[in-house]
Parts: sequence; structure tokens; C-alpha cells
Amino acid sequence: MAGPEAHIALIKLLKYISKKYLKDFILSDEGNCWETDDEQILYAQFEKYNMLLDLVGDALGSMSHELGETPLSLIERFEKILNEKLKGKG
Repeated sequence: MAGPEAHIALIKLLKYISKKYLKDFILSDEGNCWETDDEQILYAQFEKYNMLLDLVGDALGSMSHELGETPLSLIERFEKILNEKLKGKG
């Protein structure tokens, strides 16, 4: 996975290209770096996403196979575990 530094470099490249070659270019950036040029906001977003990915990984890692489990019951059990982990972080 590319980190925030790669994201910043890509945003800078796209800004250059859009100013020089593209008219009315629009980019939706979940890191808000495109809109704000604020790298601290981007780093905070990356921290949030990394924390969420870690929680999902922990939740999946703590699950074991249960005999007779349906796909729906597996999803419901995963959701319950994930919600418990999220409450522990809040």
C-alpha cells in the first residue's frame, strides 16, 4: 500500500497536469489534500484508515469457523465483533 507521501506526490503531479493540459478537471480526494493542500489533514486521514483496517484485520483474525454457519450468520457475527472492537476504541 502506498503511503501519504505517494498520495502527496500524485496530487502534485495531477495539479501540474490539470493546470497545464486539462480544462475543468475535477478530482474527489478522500484525503482532502487536493482541496486543502494541507498535508496534516492527509496524514490524519491515513491514520484513521489504518486504524480501521487494523480493527477489521483483528476482527477477522479473532473469528473461527463455526459448523453449519451460513454466509448471513457469518456476516452478522463479524459485524458484532467489529462493533465491539469499535466501541473499545471510542
